[in-house]
Amino acid sequence: MTSPATNTFAELGLSPEILCAIERCGYREPTPIQRLAVPHILAGKDVFGAAQTGTGKTAAFVWPMLMKLAGDAAQTLCHPRGGGDPSSTSQKTNLDSRLRGNDVRGASSHGPRALILEPTRELAVQVWESVERYRGNLPIAAELVIGGMDNEAQRNALRRGCDVIVATPGRLYDHVFNGDVTLEHVEFAVLDEADRMLELGFYTSTRRLLRACVPGHQILFFSATLVPEVETWAKELLNDPVRVEAAPASTLVVTMKERGFRVLPRAKHVVLLEILNATMDGISRHPRAGGDPSSTGHKTNMDSRLRGNDASSGNASPSQDTRTLVFVRTRERAAAVAKFLTDADLPATAIHGEMRQRDRTAAIEGFKSGKIATLVATDVAARGLDIPDVHLVVNLDMPPDPVDYVHRAGRTARIGKDGEVISLVADHEVPMVKAVESLTGRTIPLGSAPEHGSTDAYPPLPDVDVRASASKPRKKSHGGTSRATHKKSAKPRKFSGSEQSKRNARAARKRSPVTSKSKLKVRRSHKRGR
Repeated sequence: MTSPATNTFAELGLSPEILCAIERCGYREPTPIQRLAVPHILAGKDVFGAAQTGTGKTAAFVWPMLMKLAGDAAQTLCHPRGGGDPSSTSQKTNLDSRLRGNDVRGASSHGPRALILEPTRELAVQVWESVERYRGNLPIAAELVIGGMDNEAQRNALRRGCDVIVATPGRLYDHVFNGDVTLEHVEFAVLDEADRMLELGFYTSTRRLLRACVPGHQILFFSATLVPEVETWAKELLNDPVRVEAAPASTLVVTMKERGFRVLPRAKHVVLLEILNATMDGISRHPRAGGDPSSTGHKTNMDSRLRGNDASSGNASPSQDTRTLVFVRTRERAAAVAKFLTDADLPATAIHGEMRQRDRTAAIEGFKSGKIATLVATDVAARGLDIPDVHLVVNLDMPPDPVDYVHRAGRTARIGKDGEVISLVADHEVPMVKAVESLTGRTIPLGSAPEHGSTDAYPPLPDVDVRASASKPRKKSHGGTSRATHKKSAKPRKFSGSEQSKRNARAARKRSPVTSKSKLKVRRSHKRGR
């Protein structure tokens, strides 16, 4: 479906309250996914959307959701949220209080009417912050339900009631099963990053949660990739959906520059240091791919930096122009690279899937605020991060799945801004580059490695299993595909983040919430009943 000729937010049919919130955020015109999706969502239709993070997708479903809830609020008693402009500072204080287990809000007396499911904690936090930012003075209460937060505080907040739940499936599944909240009033549901949901094994729990909603509820289904498993799942959930596509996963924006360097595995972190030093010093983003990096001037300049002698006119402090995301394959390498850069006087922090939620939030906030110029991440931890003004993405390790390359690259050059992607490519990773080129239809020029100091002067990084790196793209996690391809999961998904005892968790996994009608009032109907 092509984008209609909609040039203003008012032409989308948005309410004055939402338009005021958009104006406060400084947005000037709708993005393609907003032009395509918003009118159909407001019309009450199910939507199957193909769009990456960073395309304005979140706003495309949050705006209509708030309008629908605000319209219902005129006839329904809702929790008064208070007035004022919800600034980023108040949002951060609110979130920090949640992470500490302190409920900073009052209560409402009804169950949620809207549900947004996200595959990761970071995505859920970002979407919840968007709801807070856009709601303005609307009498709408949103609750964030993710692992890593105080379970008892979440239970109390859910029992008091809210209008919107933004959640990861695992933690919400626990609360629904335990009777802390009912979804029988939910008429508006969003399944975001559906491909990622499948990869993480959330198919069964997500399906059961949606079945617990009002029969005939509106579903918005978004995915960055359109693999067969995603298509099958969409057909199962949606009723006569409108299909919209804006920047699917094989698409890279024209304002993004790509290049790569052939690098020995043991020298990757040293070459990374060269690139970041050049970026921070403002002399050159990096040597030109395919050029001659061995010229005397360049070599002297780089060697001077490696010895700690700055050949430039000063050191730049972290800013939007130097904000860099570095991707690695393992959490061990993420931690090692962050320490290596920090020891070299380039402030860096790492995020990976095994970190505590509080630590991950602090790392991301430090990167967003500019206190830290470089964030080192694994694919699991960084998927869906909404961080504005990332100028540079560096693939220290190439991903075995070319779709992951596009997800990584999508962190930069957002919404018309310039950005750059540099890949450090070892010999065994060249086929991965070719796979990316085949997917995107773009060429990644590979040049020789820049001149650098001896690798003996620096500690080596933890190794990546070359055989695993050179293998086929990863398989989906157990339970990560629909019943059409997986009849039975090899192992039930863990209830991560729950404070249940191990015995209770095992019992909860064995007992289907669909049959526990006292805890979860399930409405069954064909197709629309889910």
